[in-house]
Amino acid sequence: MAAHRLLLTVLCFCAVLCLVHANLRANHTQKIITSMSCGFSVNEVLTSSSCNTNLQQVFKLLHVDSDRVLIGSTECLYVLDRNLTYINSTQLSLDGVDLANCEITNSQEKDFLCKNYITYAHGVNETTARVCGTYDSLNPRCWTCRYDGTTLQSCGVGYKTLVMPRTPTENFTVTVTNITDGSPDYYFLGGLDSSNVEKVLAKVNFVGDVSSAEPETDVNQENILKAPTNFVGSIERGEFIYFFYRETAIEYETIGQIIYSRVARVCKNDPGGVTNPLRDEFTTFLKTRLMCSVGADFPFIFNEIQDVVPSPSDENIIYGLFTTPSAGSSSTAICRYNMDEIDVLFKEDNRRGQASSTTLWQSVTKLAEDTEDSRSCSTPFHVDAYNYLEDYTLLNTNAPNCGLDTMCNDYSRATDEALAVFEGIRGQQLAVFNESSNSILVYVGTNNNTIYEASIDANEVLITRQIELEVDSVDETQRANKWPFGVSYLEANGGVIYGTLDNVAFRFDPDFKEADLKILDRSPDVSNFTFPIIFDDARIQIFKLFEGPAGSDINATFSGGLENHKCSQQVLKSTGAGKREFLHVLCEITALQDNINGIITVSSPLDSIIVLNVTVNVATDDSKMVGTGIAEEVKLYDEQMAKYRYEFRQWLANNVNCTDGIKDTCPAASSPGCL
Repeated sequence: MAAHRLLLTVLCFCAVLCLVHANLRANHTQKIITSMSCGFSVNEVLTSSSCNTNLQQVFKLLHVDSDRVLIGSTECLYVLDRNLTYINSTQLSLDGVDLANCEITNSQEKDFLCKNYITYAHGVNETTARVCGTYDSLNPRCWTCRYDGTTLQSCGVGYKTLVMPRTPTENFTVTVTNITDGSPDYYFLGGLDSSNVEKVLAKVNFVGDVSSAEPETDVNQENILKAPTNFVGSIERGEFIYFFYRETAIEYETIGQIIYSRVARVCKNDPGGVTNPLRDEFTTFLKTRLMCSVGADFPFIFNEIQDVVPSPSDENIIYGLFTTPSAGSSSTAICRYNMDEIDVLFKEDNRRGQASSTTLWQSVTKLAEDTEDSRSCSTPFHVDAYNYLEDYTLLNTNAPNCGLDTMCNDYSRATDEALAVFEGIRGQQLAVFNESSNSILVYVGTNNNTIYEASIDANEVLITRQIELEVDSVDETQRANKWPFGVSYLEANGGVIYGTLDNVAFRFDPDFKEADLKILDRSPDVSNFTFPIIFDDARIQIFKLFEGPAGSDINATFSGGLENHKCSQQVLKSTGAGKREFLHVLCEITALQDNINGIITVSSPLDSIIVLNVTVNVATDDSKMVGTGIAEEVKLYDEQMAKYRYEFRQWLANNVNCTDGIKDTCPAASSPGCL
């Protein structure tokens, strides 16, 4: 075997491929924040809370008002003040019989499913809130809880409901309204778990502690909702409730399978159909595709909406957060929509359908009864129109994205490009903090416990801060049971950003710039390496990447035996107005006879930067290197290394100012980007 085939290198460079960068018109991050100004975790109330704090907590921010913050968690409802200081809590757990039955039914996932995750709260009046949880994953329950001022007093006996999520991972949305002044509250819900029940859209009337669905839609009617359906938000607008979600695109099925983002609406006063095929179903349901793309001639479309938030200053504007499919490389986009324009689209546009199951979808002629009055909730549809209404729920024209400098008063216009695109991250939550006539400040929460602050105008996108969030420890059993979730909620409220991720609640003031900037280790957490001593010419290359703000002058020193080997470092600086600095470290271990406990110490002359120590242990145990798998391991390494070199060179070319020749000529101990 050739000498170069014996090269077994431990690569600790994956994170460089995940470095966030925006689209071609974007400049980049200039500040990195590694701690929150205020946070709350269950570790702070181990002795004071009445809840079972030994359970793995799954936090969700439920409600923020002028006095208090409600946090739902695992079998617990926490009440905090606006600074996230603990006030009190109440335990809402399964009773013994229900717990035993759940563990029998869900023996494989009992540790995850047989809990009561509190997922929803709504203030009924000044002293009462309705709180709902997953209970035993089969029979969600709600409780009427009372509080005095800011202190939670008690919660009544739980009552079963079929209109709340069954697991904490479900995407669902609720908008509460009354149809007429003085009438009971109606809950318009989207996203009930289709694996357990068929309803995925419902209008629910709560009378006391009893809930009953009036019109509802299930997953069996694919022209209406095509599973899997994931709702991300809903809003009340005049006589309508608008829903935002993603679903399998039925109009694409003659070609293949793909997920599309949707905006749909129903009339608030829709009583449901009186006969088949729409008996007790919504008769006013309409939907269209929600567009978010870049590129005019050959657009790249972000198909999967993750969150939707209203404008903080204009009731007609909403913002959506979109991603690429989870199976591919991660990219996230923000788009903007004018609801006045969407209102007119739903009022006027033709419907879309297909003549047979094998033909393409196209515009269909309106039925005579499909009038603007019927669509505007003033006149109910006649039963003769039910087949038409069931078959043609999709509008012909897509809802276009609205740029910052576009009038957006013609739904037939070409869609504008996305406001911002962030490659290398997967956004889950969006908060719009403020906006002016030509710029907005947003926060994007991701699946890897990071929040990005970005300033967006018509010409550029600046990522101005990167906030690293830490969670309490999560063991392997908990990870197997679908933890962690990443940032699960994000909200701008009263000049402050609130949110939750996994088992931590947090808040921060965007105007407060923290001083404790750190050097960040952007490499995977690997510190134990095996040296293949059975080969005379064996060597190990250990790669590390560190990140800091511009001007960090990051430097590495080597000790603990590493100083006796060939170690080098290379400083890389990002391009654009927002500067970052990276230190790329390479240590090459050869001719090793004894174990070493090496230390790479990374530091900066800036007083505000914390020194980061990284310990590397190299073992001489050669038993792991003997066996038939060595050739396959070498082949796999070669493939991974080739891919890494290519992608790292691309990243260097697009994002880094290097000294002359650095991309073509390597230092003595080569970095992979130069090979």
